[in-house]
Amino acid sequence: MHLDAVRHSGFTTSIIPRALNGWMLLTCALVALLNPDAALASQSAISKDQVLEGVRLSRSGMPAFHATATVTTRRDTAEGAPTVAPSVREETVVCDPRRAVRVERAVGSARQCMATNGVEHLRYAILDGVAGEGPEVTGSVSQDARTLRLEGERSTIDLLMDWPLVSEVLASANGAEPKNGLVAWLAQADVQVVDCETVVDGSQCVRLSRTAPGGGLRVEYTLDPACGWLPRRYQVFSGETLLLSREIHEIEAIGSGAFLPLRAVERNVAGGVTVEFAVARDADGRPNAGVVLDTTSIATAPSGAVLQAE
Repeated sequence: MHLDAVRHSGFTTSIIPRALNGWMLLTCALVALLNPDAALASQSAISKDQVLEGVRLSRSGMPAFHATATVTTRRDTAEGAPTVAPSVREETVVCDPRRAVRVERAVGSARQCMATNGVEHLRYAILDGVAGEGPEVTGSVSQDARTLRLEGERSTIDLLMDWPLVSEVLASANGAEPKNGLVAWLAQADVQVVDCETVVDGSQCVRLSRTAPGGGLRVEYTLDPACGWLPRRYQVFSGETLLLSREIHEIEAIGSGAFLPLRAVERNVAGGVTVEFAVARDADGRPNAGVVLDTTSIATAPSGAVLQAE
């Protein structure tokens, strides 16, 4: 059962060009790529297994990347109750998929960080130092991810992509695959393709659904084949009641045939929480996201860090 987003109070390369004219051409191109003998199949013939292969191929070609975003959480208040000020944090992710990842979260001048290369794991804080001196960096280092509670670590951007970046690095070090995330969900036998023509923000997408055994929660993903199969929409229902909705409204091609979400909104209807995600931009409007060429320092603490072995 895919419930991480319901419980979470925050956000809880087989690329097909957009230039293809119409969904029929798009689907035929995908089917031809995955199964040349079925190149003339109709749009309704696309299977869940073909979608799964498309997601896997896209992610296998993803280069190392970085993204810095503002994450704003707003909580609903009852009528007449005092308004609760939104909480705002900056979040940075630097990742070499399956090899290393670092997640940094900052509120004000304090920055909390975690990093792993699958073998050595870090969790540390960067604090303002004494005037005239550099920042103070203290924390822990361990060869056991459980000691530093890294196993369930999720960043906002990997929730949007439903790509468990930390879990994937840890699993890859053991020759395994993560047990959560989009790929694991698609691998379940009872996931079904519901619609191949769902339109989200002008993009033609494939919608898939799975209902928990016994008629429990229903989870739906709406994936965009033209943007690396990113989940344009993720929804959780109880019966016909929407509990949670997460939508990516803007996606950026970062080069090397890769895509990242730039702007998204999650609405936790059941919890009365709305989370807005927006990648930072420079003075010229360019997003602070792209390909990372030097990956050697992703899982390395800053110079001068004092880390205690755990």
